[in-house]
Amino acid sequence: SGKLTPVAELEPVFLAGTTVSRASLHNFVEVARKDIRIGDTVYVEKAGEIIPQVVGVEESERPADAREVRPPKECPACGSLVVSEEIFIFCPNPSCPAQVRERLQHFVSRAAMDVDGMGAKLIDQLVDKEGIDKPHELFAVTEKQLSGLERMGKKSAQNVLRGLEASKGRGLARVLVGLSIRHLGESMAEDLASYFGTAERLLGFAQRYTAGDEEAVATVAPEKGTGAIEGLAKKTADVIFAELDSAPIRAVFEGLEAQGVKVDAVIERREEVEGVANKSFVLTGTLPTLKRKDAGDRIKKAGGKVSGSVSKKTDFVVAGDEAGSKLEKAEKLGVTVIDEAELLRMLDGA
Repeated sequence: SGKLTPVAELEPVFLAGTTVSRASLHNFVEVARKDIRIGDTVYVEKAGEIIPQVVGVEESERPADAREVRPPKECPACGSLVVSEEIFIFCPNPSCPAQVRERLQHFVSRAAMDVDGMGAKLIDQLVDKEGIDKPHELFAVTEKQLSGLERMGKKSAQNVLRGLEASKGRGLARVLVGLSIRHLGESMAEDLASYFGTAERLLGFAQRYTAGDEEAVATVAPEKGTGAIEGLAKKTADVIFAELDSAPIRAVFEGLEAQGVKVDAVIERREEVEGVANKSFVLTGTLPTLKRKDAGDRIKKAGGKVSGSVSKKTDFVVAGDEAGSKLEKAEKLGVTVIDEAELLRMLDGA
């Protein structure tokens, strides 16, 4: 997406089973709020026992030459002037080399097209040596091209090609996730794919929406009430449909179709569980044993729906550690809040 995210470079420290030398700083607004400076001694914890993050500063140990962290004015990878959107900073250059690599890595990731055998190092080589810079171009690579890359013999190349072929049937929602469109996460991608059914209808609607078609705007972002896509606010819809209607995204869809990638919605087999089926769930925080994606998948297989935002239409909020603003909104709206144990009980039909 081009988002520039600050990361703390640390003196290595052993934390919760691993040696940590980098930690998340979330965003530059959070850095300023916590008054984190270069040279500081900081407190670090692992969110969900996985992701290291800086949670505070030991000001009594701050050196005299500690320097403030200032948001960049230019992209460190390509030099483009950055743009701000709320609390985040973005590089607006779609040809930025860092963005190209990250977008391709995200496209093949488990959350998106889930291409077995295609990791970051292979993506780097395909970009540097084969000039690949668009998602659909990955499906055109040959065994000869792959075999000529570092640490890629004939067998490894064949495995990657099988992974690419298998990913072609993932469907529209996975493709949408893989395109790295701002505000278009897994839940929203599934909702859009389910509602529109095909890329053709989705892109046709995006064209109407960005042209200011009143009926199209009212369909998903009415002035009052909720539109056809739950959780899709006007500001978010503006960003998503503008990107979907852009020439680069349309070119990717055309390229994917030409390579035989399925860009229609895939209807997954479900076994409805009473109490879960036709109910809307929002997952927030870190759950004790389940990853949120796995919890969401189980809810969907039981006939439930998973949304990314809390509204009056939400039936249950599943809250884990560090639940944050979604939990607060649920309590304010009177939405039922449950924990992982209760969710598992419901999924078992108990």
